[in-house]
Amino acid sequence: MNLISMDNRRQSDARQVYRFFPKDPRFAIFALVLLIVSAFVVRRPGGMLCLLVYVLLLHSLSGASAGSIWKRSKKILLFALLAVVLNAVLVSGEPLVTVSGRQIVSKEGFSRGIYFFMQIFVLYHSTVLFVLFTSQEAVAQGISALIKPLAPKLANKMAFYAFVSIGFLPLFFEEFERIATLQRFRGGGLQGGPLQKLRGTRLLIVPLFLSAIQRSGQLAMVVELRGLRDAAGELLELGRPSIRDCVFIGVTLTVVAFCVVVLSGG
Repeated sequence: MNLISMDNRRQSDARQVYRFFPKDPRFAIFALVLLIVSAFVVRRPGGMLCLLVYVLLLHSLSGASAGSIWKRSKKILLFALLAVVLNAVLVSGEPLVTVSGRQIVSKEGFSRGIYFFMQIFVLYHSTVLFVLFTSQEAVAQGISALIKPLAPKLANKMAFYAFVSIGFLPLFFEEFERIATLQRFRGGGLQGGPLQKLRGTRLLIVPLFLSAIQRSGQLAMVVELRGLRDAAGELLELGRPSIRDCVFIGVTLTVVAFCVVVLSGG
């Protein structure tokens, strides 16, 4: 539970340096979905580069420093570089790098790898931006407001499940750290070569999911006993959106349309 309070304080501090990201959760959810969909619709590196620059600019306008952006980017940098290497080597096309007359890297493969590299960062940083500046209460409010016009009876349940799921994540990571520490003491941690790390991961998965199932069952029982599920919808009302949020969505739609239509020829 300490992790949840720490996470709430972190999100509160992040919202205090709010600059441009929407406060209305409906607009935040819509912006996230729009950026994710556009990352798959844009088909050319130029359009993807424009999306990436826009997402990084949102981070900067929202108060994030260059150091914090780089620190988050390092977490997926190896995976993104692997996508570049695999595409450059495996995709056939006009030779870009040859050794002894044999093609090693193709221009088409390298271009495609750069495209996937930027796509990964667009998806990752869009999600990070949403999580950093949107609390779990706001996510539940936004989901309830978006679903209620289509399915009023389902809206409160979906919002409540989203609220509980997001709150459950800190507990999940806390349990992962606890089990990983125990496995390291037993000689089965995530250290050593790739094969040893793979075996260590296998030893972590089973107890982690058993513990997660047990905790989720306990949480569901507490929720039912307190009658929170049926009463949650009464607290999920949102007011009218601000002009700033409308401007944000307008700018985001303009950037996405420019990337899709102009830079990608779509």
